[in-house]
Amino acid sequence: MQHATTPPAKNPCQLVLAHYQEDLQWVVEQNWDNVVVYTKGPEGPTLNVDFPQIPLPNVGREAHTYLHHIVANYDDLADITIFSQAGIADHAGDNVRLSSLASQAADAREHGMTGFSRKHRFRDWDGVVYRFKWAEEVKSGTLGRASLTPGKFYEWVFGCPPPPTIPFYYGAIIGVHRHAILARPRSFYERLLAHFVGLGHANPEENHYMERFWVAVFDPDWEKRPASDSDLALDFR
Repeated sequence: MQHATTPPAKNPCQLVLAHYQEDLQWVVEQNWDNVVVYTKGPEGPTLNVDFPQIPLPNVGREAHTYLHHIVANYDDLADITIFSQAGIADHAGDNVRLSSLASQAADAREHGMTGFSRKHRFRDWDGVVYRFKWAEEVKSGTLGRASLTPGKFYEWVFGCPPPPTIPFYYGAIIGVHRHAILARPRSFYERLLAHFVGLGHANPEENHYMERFWVAVFDPDWEKRPASDSDLALDFR
């Protein structure tokens, strides 16, 4: 007589990827069993992978993707969610191990979130000073310039003036605990998501703003914590 078996529970740490056309072999090779890919590529979900591939309109870059996931799964979030751009090596280095990221995120439970690239500080509230490839995007017009400065956008998001500086992680590769997401109502994320949908731009400047604001979204008490050496570098974009 065969006995029914209960399928193994999914990993409590879910990887959420903002994908366009990046190679996902690095994920496949690690055999992570709780992955969802939101793809904005022109051909839609065509990847030869076992995990879910959900097509999204090509707007808002990774900020739109992260917000969409939160709103759509607000009542069924993983214990830990690692939000990442699909080209993770561009921001967190080569040979990224998901098990290490999950462990690091778990260790940061008391703060609500952690980041997986070098931490910098942002203070250009009157306008981001773009350099390198981002300056070329401004020059070519492929970056959709925001109608609000970073400081005014911060006020719109949080309802208060911005701090003198704020820490952030380049590339927005972050691990967030469920309780940190749920500390804000679904309506908070819905409002932000609606903003990016309304912009309708594949590369809006507001995405760069949100890259700098995620700490304030998920760790409201960050200002009470002592700065570490990694906090001292300033934004050089």
